[in-house]
Amino acid sequence: MVKIKMRGDLISIIVPIYGVYKYLNKCISSICAVNYKNIEVILVDDGSIDDSGSICDEWVLRDNRVQVIHKENGGLVSARKAGLNVAKGKYVTYVDGDDWVEPEIYDDISENDADLFINGYLEDNTKNIIEKYNHIQPGIYEGSKLDALKKNAFFNFINNDFIIYPSVWSKVFNRELLIKYQNRVSNEISMGEDVTVSFPCILNSNRVIVTETCKYHYNLNPNGMTAGRDQKYIYKCIPLFSYIFDNMLFMYNKKFQCQVMNYMCYMLCNGISIAYDFRYKNKNINRKNPFANLEPLFKYKSLIENSELYKNDNIRRGMVNSLFEKKYSKLLFTTFAYRVRNHI
Repeated sequence: MVKIKMRGDLISIIVPIYGVYKYLNKCISSICAVNYKNIEVILVDDGSIDDSGSICDEWVLRDNRVQVIHKENGGLVSARKAGLNVAKGKYVTYVDGDDWVEPEIYDDISENDADLFINGYLEDNTKNIIEKYNHIQPGIYEGSKLDALKKNAFFNFINNDFIIYPSVWSKVFNRELLIKYQNRVSNEISMGEDVTVSFPCILNSNRVIVTETCKYHYNLNPNGMTAGRDQKYIYKCIPLFSYIFDNMLFMYNKKFQCQVMNYMCYMLCNGISIAYDFRYKNKNINRKNPFANLEPLFKYKSLIENSELYKNDNIRRGMVNSLFEKKYSKLLFTTFAYRVRNHI
């Protein structure tokens, strides 16, 4: 077992694990090799049915900074909570089990103090690596400068992209701040779960540091959670929208609320475009009753119709109207138009 002398504030690195045994050794090895040595690595085996659990046990014997939690499968949010609830570090971050990190990733922590560190990341598909930077200037944000950031931190409807990427693994959180918001998130949320944590933490921080660090390799795993056409996408919007409405929508000022509504419209249209694309069969859509079980989404009709994305995009407006008016033929047509326009 490797024993390493610790310096600086402890960072807890939580690794949720399910079905990623092919990538797991590379992931854990990269974490244990980071320059910042004062870390604890919390591996959360979320009921894996492959060899991931055994790999975790082997790493506990190899490095005294590594511990493992074996639990019944409960999903990504559940796994993150399980790790967070035993974390002891002043700071906490996440690494997904099929990703990996470069040694310099936490170097900024040793020289700075903040409620939240926001980094970039590398989108890695093994053939190409794309640097993904947040759409804000790097630097220290506090006082009036941080207030200005909070007003314009979420979603830009013009280019349909985040201003600050929501991924929790591209951030390092003060543990006390993270606990407050991570543990509120329902385990039922299986899409947009990073949004429900990152932005409440941003809005409730007193000091945020935005870096130019891109040392996290987000692996575009063909079998990963975000791969392919998630045919349950539109149904997964229901718990996500419910949480956003109850916990985030009215958290800040009107400008932030507008960005939240744009995001909801964006997510709903993505879900529609997958569920009602007539070129593909969606086993979750009953063609005799194509709007079954979607009534909970109708609660957010006025919010989505007040979004800039809805008002300024004829095709999206047609998709949303067709859904809420339950006009199936029109919905198929507008969905096809959306996918052709976006080259999907």
